[in-house]
Amino acid sequence: MEVLHYFSQSLHPYDQRVIKLMVYWAVWRNGQLNLREHESIEWVEFGKLDQYNFLPADYPIVNSVLMLSQVFN
Repeated sequence: MEVLHYFSQSLHPYDQRVIKLMVYWAVWRNGQLNLREHESIEWVEFGKLDQYNFLPADYPIVNSVLMLSQVFN
């Protein structure tokens, strides 16, 4: 995985803690991805993101990605 640029972050309170997600644009060059926090990973087209259930902390990032995708379509 080659990390390119910082994209966005999301802060979201869960119970008695705050989750901070930091998102970067990256390119997967080769090899196998090792998941640590998730059960699965999928590469999907921007237009299909609405078919997935995200956690509340994910929505600000998903919305930013969708807005950006409209600029390039």
